[in-house]
Amino acid sequence: MFKSFKGKITAAVLSTLMLLAVLPTTALANTNTPAFTQIRVNQTSINATQSVVVNVSTLNAEFVFAHVNGGFEAGVRGERNTTTGETNWTLTFRPVDNQIVSIYANTVNNQNGAASLSLPIAVTGGSAGQQAQTPTQQTGTGQHRIYDIEEVAAAANNVTLRIVTDARVNNVWINLGPGLYRQAASSSQTPTQRIWSVTYRPPQAGAHQVTVSANHAFIVDQHVVSQRFNVTREIAPTSSPSPSSGNNQASNVSINRVSVSPTPAIRNARATITIRASRDVQHVWAQVDGRRVNARRVQGGATVSTWEMEITPDRTQTIEFYANTVNNASGAATYSFRLEVQTEANPRIINITPSTIELWAQQPGSATTLVIRTNNDTEYVWAEVNGNRVRATSFRTVSSQREWEIVVRPEWTQQIRVYAHTRNNNNDGRAYTRNVTVVNNH
Repeated sequence: MFKSFKGKITAAVLSTLMLLAVLPTTALANTNTPAFTQIRVNQTSINATQSVVVNVSTLNAEFVFAHVNGGFEAGVRGERNTTTGETNWTLTFRPVDNQIVSIYANTVNNQNGAASLSLPIAVTGGSAGQQAQTPTQQTGTGQHRIYDIEEVAAAANNVTLRIVTDARVNNVWINLGPGLYRQAASSSQTPTQRIWSVTYRPPQAGAHQVTVSANHAFIVDQHVVSQRFNVTREIAPTSSPSPSSGNNQASNVSINRVSVSPTPAIRNARATITIRASRDVQHVWAQVDGRRVNARRVQGGATVSTWEMEITPDRTQTIEFYANTVNNASGAATYSFRLEVQTEANPRIINITPSTIELWAQQPGSATTLVIRTNNDTEYVWAEVNGNRVRATSFRTVSSQREWEIVVRPEWTQQIRVYAHTRNNNNDGRAYTRNVTVVNNH
């Protein structure tokens, strides 16, 4: 009556047996195939504030984890039975809505070749994805960025968003409408970025928009950063799709996001456009400056594919993007994107430190380091001092700006002219300039 749970577990099995199942271990003890031999769950019908605890026993597994709320929860390893070779594990998670939780056991920390089972979990009181809290209105510190928003696989009737921010962000939330907020959970972090996941059930059917916000706390101040995101309801299928018959209408084709770098694009300069499309898409293209430009696939995933194209736009324009399983516009998904094109780069000096050099505090000809903060359009910085040109020795990026250093040795009272330009040229009259005053109070 017992079997290995490598397939789906039905709700009837869960309710009848409360997920107590045992697999004879002799058939698997002599193989390296990961397998579940026993599973127990405390409850399969909960309210939105309760957790589910699952205890499993495995053979030939070094990792056990659950896919829940669009992310992964790792199991905690327990004791190993030296007689049977079985290892005990405990998983604890809190589903936010009705969903099928997949549990995996494997020799490596991924799903390839893993033994798996599925637990249907019923959740009451969590259908709206609404939180009672609202962001506090106050003043904070720091500047933050949202680098990417991506719609990933989710349980039926749910949406899961993956959000990438800078590493200093401590809170991410979405706004679904007046008074409807949901906070995201941090799933991983690098020295420069932090990845968040949030799952919710949309308050209305079909495609919709949400506002994603990030800050150092759950507050709205002058440092909060927000982005609107188009949700296409890319829901993971409950069964495997049938092989394509060649009719592109039978496939799920959509475009859910387009972005450009740099922003704004520069006239007749190279810009990279990134397109996020559904996984079934095989061809992506756009009409730019009245001609077709094809995109190349750079990444594929379980639910999305990423495409890139290089363009050299000559004007601000609305670009129509197409995505399809076949290389024609019949039945293709479309997406309109307003591309802002700057006629030329606009170099600018934001500030210079120090703005005055006082020779009374030092001997004429002594070295002083000027620190020049510019915008990102600036490619060259130099100064005219003592009638000679002195170039900046280095630059670094600071909060989406550039910071340069110039070592100067003024020998007399003068105005040091500092230049910022897109080219290494100060004779065309298009450089941005500021003066540093040199005074001699002897």
